[in-house]
Amino acid sequence: MFNGKEFGGKHPALILKNTGDSLIVVPLSSQSPASIKPYHVNFFSPYGSVKGHVLNDIKNAIEVAGIN
Repeated sequence: MFNGKEFGGKHPALILKNTGDSLIVVPLSSQSPASIKPYHVNFFSPYGSVKGHVLNDIKNAIEVAGIN
């Protein structure tokens, strides 16, 4: 789950919502995590392009993580 820390610098992310003064994002990484969590989604996609089935997987992972 989220630990309250923020990333520094530029990192790829999927924008879920733009509230005008802030963004809600899912951070992306090209590296495999040390341990796989139930909300982990593995996909490879060029920047700026995410296929529909991957978005469904991300939506499901967000629900599993308990984020509304």
